[in-house]
Amino acid sequence: MNGNEQALYLYAECARLDKESQEVGLSEMQLMGQAALASYYALARRISPGLRHRIHMLCGPGNNGGDGLALAGHLLGAGYPAQQIQVYQSRPAEKPAACFYQERLDALGLERRDLGAFEDDPRVSEGDVVVEALLGTGQTEAPRMAVLLQRLVPATASGVMLTANPQRAFAREIVIEATWG
Repeated sequence: MNGNEQALYLYAECARLDKESQEVGLSEMQLMGQAALASYYALARRISPGLRHRIHMLCGPGNNGGDGLALAGHLLGAGYPAQQIQVYQSRPAEKPAACFYQERLDALGLERRDLGAFEDDPRVSEGDVVVEALLGTGQTEAPRMAVLLQRLVPATASGVMLTANPQRAFAREIVIEATWG
């Protein structure tokens, strides 16, 4: 390991960790805030508020989308200008903890746009950061097939996530692969 690796968990492990955390008294709102804070620290090591790129949050209505909303709040609190942060939502937040962070962003005056506007947004450019917070381990309905179109940008690293392991035919095993460039 070169020090950049992060521990990844299977779906069952994530569900167990969430349950055990709540059993010892942590609320969903606290867990969401801590997940977003960890994401903020990882992002802050790579970018700074003084740079000209924008940060685009693609958020769903559930807790994973709430993580993205909470991350936007952490970025604002750390001094990133609101003009550098854009939140796109597939639907408004539905889970109570996610609603809390959505209301917080509304109170701070951060604009939220429909997810469909992301593809055609002229403000998306090379060097921008895109945070995908659409689907999480708590998804209960069957996913619908979708094609995501995005502009190619010069990347330091890239990756793909599969919600089933194609090599071992495990439907509940998430595979994440990444590479440089």
